[in-house]
Amino acid sequence: MLQVFSAAGLPCYAVPGNHDIGSGGEANALEVFQCDYFRLRSVPAWEVATAGPLDDERPLFNLLSIPYFRRDYILAADPSLSREQADQCCGEAAEAVIRGLLAQCDPTLPTVIMAHHNVPSARLSNGYETLSQSDPFIPLRALDRAEVAYTALGHIPRHQDLGTVCPVVFS
Repeated sequence: MLQVFSAAGLPCYAVPGNHDIGSGGEANALEVFQCDYFRLRSVPAWEVATAGPLDDERPLFNLLSIPYFRRDYILAADPSLSREQADQCCGEAAEAVIRGLLAQCDPTLPTVIMAHHNVPSARLSNGYETLSQSDPFIPLRALDRAEVAYTALGHIPRHQDLGTVCPVVFS
């Protein structure tokens, strides 16, 4: 698909997922595609960018990039935490960061969130809820907000829309 979009002159945006984040210094999967041929654009992690069809045109929307975050970073900072406590810290931190990023958005433009995370109540391809999984979660309330036009989620390989206020969609 990257080649199709590139041939049409459209940039693609990517957010790092759990398989794209190295443990220190090595290249990640997204770096392979960051060349002019694919026109892949990455939004700096935990930041807001405005995005348009081409770099020299006016922006069409705000874009928030929420990469996968690893529980082991939290546990390394405070080894006394249990896995459940570390997951709670990850979720609370992600929610606080998203609120802060939304405050930085241009209110005249629609806002899109890209995140590579689990969300409570998401279902895996086998139909089980993700609560039985061992990944940290972003609370749904952090993504399903009136000031967000669309949330694009990765990590769970099953199409589903969890939103009630705005689309919160695993593709």
